[in-house]
Amino acid sequence: LVTKSLWDTVYQWAIAHGYALDDAGSGKDAIHPVQTIDWYDCVKWCNARSEKEGKTPAYYTDAGLSVRYRTGQVAPYVSWSTGYRLPTEAEWEKAARGGVSGQRFPWGNTISWSQANYYANPSAYAYDVNPTSGYNPAWTSGGSPYTTPVGYFAANGYGLYDMAGNVWQWCWDWYGSYSSGSQTDPRGPTSGSLRVFRGGGWQINAFYCRTANRYNGLSYPEISNIIIGFRSVLPPGEAADTTGPWLAISSPADGSSVTNSSVTFSGTASDSGRGNSGISSVTANGVRADNDTATGGGTANWSLAIPLLTGANAITVVATDGANNTTTASITVTCNSPNPEG
Repeated sequence: LVTKSLWDTVYQWAIAHGYALDDAGSGKDAIHPVQTIDWYDCVKWCNARSEKEGKTPAYYTDAGLSVRYRTGQVAPYVSWSTGYRLPTEAEWEKAARGGVSGQRFPWGNTISWSQANYYANPSAYAYDVNPTSGYNPAWTSGGSPYTTPVGYFAANGYGLYDMAGNVWQWCWDWYGSYSSGSQTDPRGPTSGSLRVFRGGGWQINAFYCRTANRYNGLSYPEISNIIIGFRSVLPPGEAADTTGPWLAISSPADGSSVTNSSVTFSGTASDSGRGNSGISSVTANGVRADNDTATGGGTANWSLAIPLLTGANAITVVATDGANNTTTASITVTCNSPNPEG
C-alpha cells in the first residue's frame, strides 16, 4: 500500500511539475495508508512518481501515447510496459493470493484480528474466528479512520502486505461481468461507469476481505473516501526503490558510559539519493522518536529520551522510508547509575 509519507513526497513534486490532483490525500499517520483520494488522483500520482524517478510514465491522454496524463478527469490510454500504474483486477488477485490457490484469504481459510484489520463479526461468518466482534480497539484511538500502519501484519507468500483489510484498493479495471471463457491477463472492459476496488478494509466484515471478493459499491472514479487507498505496480524489468534510508545515531556514542538513568538519543535519517520517498518514521527499541519524519530528499533530526537500566543497554534504532524500506543501527550504552525506585 502507498503510505501517507510516500504519497506526500510524490504529491508535492507533482504539484510543482504541472500536475493537478483532485485531492491532497489524508492519512492517520505517515506510515498509515493514504486515503481520501479518487481513482484519477491515483493514476496521475503514478505518472508523477514515474517522472520523479526518471521512468517513462504509463498513462496518456492520446492513443499515440505522446501526451502524458497530468490534469483533469479522463479515461487514459496505457503503456503497459513502462512506469508505475494501478494493478489490473487480475494482477491484484494473483498478487493477493501470494502463490496459494483455493483459500479465502492470502494466508488460509479463516481470519482474525491477528491477521488483518477489519470489522469482526464471528456470529455471521464461521470463517471469522476472532473471539469478539466490532472494530479492533487497538486501532480506534484518535478517531476514524481506524487504519493500521502499512506492513503491520505478516506478508503473504509473495512478500506483499495488506492484501486483506486496512483500506480498499483501487484497481485499473472498469467494473463488469467476467467472461465465461478462460482468459490470460485480462484488463477488464473497455468502458464503464464504475472502477473496481478490492481487498476490504477496516470498516467492513470478513466476507468483503476475501481474496475472491469483487466490490463496486459506489466505486465511481471521481469519489474519494476514508476507506479507499491504493498500491502501485511496475512492469517486469523496471526496479522500484528498495534501498533503505541513511541513518545515523549522533549521541550518545556507541560504548559510552552515562550516569543518568534517562538519556536522550538523537541522530539523523534521510533518503536523499536513495529513492527520495521521504522518512516516515524512526523508532528506538520500538518507540517512535520525536521529529522522525521528512519529505523526499529531506532529513529527519530525530530524538528520543530512553530510560536505562543499570549496566549495559542495547539500543536498536530503525528508520523507515516512504517506500517501507528500513535501515537499522544499534549501539550499546552503559548506565552507571541505579534506577530510581518507583
